[in-house]
Amino acid sequence: LQQRIGLLGQRDTVMLHRLVHDIEKKLTK
Repeated sequence: LQQRIGLLGQRDTVMLHRLVHDIEKKLTK
């Protein structure tokens, strides 16, 4: 169960990083 929660947290972190990256791209334009 703990391992599954860890994987979900990792996926959320990746999605957050992608969101931040997209926002940074829009800001730099």
